[in-house]
Parts: sequence; C-alpha cells; structure tokens
Amino acid sequence: SRAMVMRRDAAQVGDAVAVSGSPGAAAAGLHLAERGVELPHAADAIRAWRRPFARTELGLEALNLGVPCAIDVSDGLVQDLGHVAERSNVGIEIDIEALPLSSAAVALFGSDAARDFALAGGDDYELILVARHGVLEALEGVTIIGRVVEQHPGEVVVRQPDGAPYPIPEGWDQLRAWPLH
Repeated sequence: SRAMVMRRDAAQVGDAVAVSGSPGAAAAGLHLAERGVELPHAADAIRAWRRPFARTELGLEALNLGVPCAIDVSDGLVQDLGHVAERSNVGIEIDIEALPLSSAAVALFGSDAARDFALAGGDDYELILVARHGVLEALEGVTIIGRVVEQHPGEVVVRQPDGAPYPIPEGWDQLRAWPLH
C-alpha cells in the first residue's frame, strides 16, 4: 500500500497546481479583528481566521487519487508554494486571474486587496495540490491556478494576463495597508 504521505519535493515539470477553497479569508479576518470592525461579511472572515477548516477529507481523497505533492497554506500561498519549488527544484507559475478569491474579502476590501490576501495571507489551511492536470480535475472543490515549469527553479512567479510578473506583497505590514471599502 502507498505510504500515507504527500511530499513537498515531488513536484514535476508539467504538473498543474491547484488550491482548495478561496484562500485569503483568514488574512482578511485578522485584519478586521485587529481593527475591531463589525460589518456584514466580517463575521465570515473572522471565523475563517479563528477557526480554520482543515481539509482532511480532501487530503485523503487526493492521496487516494495519487496526488504526489501537497502542502497546506499556513504562511501564505506564495511562500508555501516556494517551499515546494525549492524542495522539488522546479519553478512554479501562478495565473493571477485563476486565483479563487474570498467573497468576504472582496466585499470588505475590494478584489485587489482580496488577491493580495490570497497570495500572501496565511492561516487558511487550504490545501495546495501539485499533480498531473487530469488528476486534479477529478477533485471537487479545488481550482487549478498554475503550473510547474523548468524556468526559475526554486521560485514562484505570479503572472498577470499579459505575462508580466505581479508584485507579491512582502508580508503582513503591506497587507495591513488595505483600507476597508
């Protein structure tokens, strides 16, 4: 029987990259909790931060389908994917337009902020899965957001529709700068 483990060093060029749910809700919730804000949608975001939902069933399903490589989003999508890129010695490219955004974060802060929360906010515990495209397509509740490439090994590049790199926020201080709508 296959070992019950999905590794960080098993990403291969040509694999697709997918994420469960909509990352960024927890970062938006922390942002609101720090300000003591109570608004419509705020409760969902704050709940996402206080009580993240572990994707255990999805993890088991992915394992059974033979997904070789996975990591959960604890430090932020780009940072956690960076561990996979480094350990697997591959490059990873994310399509900014493919990123599923938290509806609460969009409603509260707008889509640009929601995108930054999704890329750089942590504590969501959504799963990042890396496998062949067809394997990931068989899983419900995940969105394919990018691919594994030979170029720029060890690095994650987020691409805008015209191919230009999207500037990734460096950390929490930059995320905190987003004003409420």
